[in-house]
Amino acid sequence: MGKSASEIAQELDQTRGQAADKIEKIEQQVTETTDAVKQQVDWRHQVESRPLLSLGVAFIGGMVLGGMSGGNGSSSRGGSYRSDSSNDYSYPRDGQNQGGMSGALRHAAQASGAEDAVSSAAAAIVTTVGQRVKEVIAETYPGFTERYTSSKQTDGGLSDKLKAAVNEDTTHESAPTVGL
Repeated sequence: MGKSASEIAQELDQTRGQAADKIEKIEQQVTETTDAVKQQVDWRHQVESRPLLSLGVAFIGGMVLGGMSGGNGSSSRGGSYRSDSSNDYSYPRDGQNQGGMSGALRHAAQASGAEDAVSSAAAAIVTTVGQRVKEVIAETYPGFTERYTSSKQTDGGLSDKLKAAVNEDTTHESAPTVGL
């Protein structure tokens, strides 16, 4: 015969309990897997656990970026010598005629837009660091910015620029001070 309502309810509760246990186990596995992936992706952890490999990757990355930016380390590399008496050397410009892996990497980077992204990121880093250096100098050496501007606007050699900076310094010193 058929099952009673209480038996069906009991089976449903048992099935719900088993499903909840399975879901909890799956959530735990997902959490453990996520933590493991985060640890594998964390560059600090990788550097600590594999310092030599990290150094090698940094070196190769530097070589690749140097190749993409045209920094081949030698001004005569890849150039051609004209043998006439004018001693005029002709070198490729902007990565033209670069052979080998660096040329192929540079071409691929240009085609994919990666070179533009790297250039933009480098420009952002340089300007951010430059701004921070200015802020640190302004905090550490009060009046530096005014002296720098004054000497920069002055024509002439070092002695003329020094005189302008000193004059800027004495102008600020002669101003009345409050609370000293």
